[in-house]
Amino acid sequence: MNLSWTFVDYASMILGGLLLGGTLKQIGNVIKGALFVLYMIGDTTLGVLLILGYPVYSPPDVPFSPYTVSQLVEVSYLMFGIMNAILFGVLGYTLRKLLN
Repeated sequence: MNLSWTFVDYASMILGGLLLGGTLKQIGNVIKGALFVLYMIGDTTLGVLLILGYPVYSPPDVPFSPYTVSQLVEVSYLMFGIMNAILFGVLGYTLRKLLN
């Protein structure tokens, strides 16, 4: 595993999240909803690919992967759990705002 590329990857994700989060008050609800839907689609797709053992994400085809296939499947189930918790949180928040 190349530590410098891993650091660049994590740093770019954190920076992108901070930049996007800093502009959320300035964008409209339609764009916020579209970003949320894209996040849900992307996370669901990645979870399904990990569960099915898609070759791009499977350790035999990725020789530098430190994770086993069973670890990737466990992570994908955890991703689904977290994703559904976020979805229910957003839906609950939105319904509460609409009913008030």
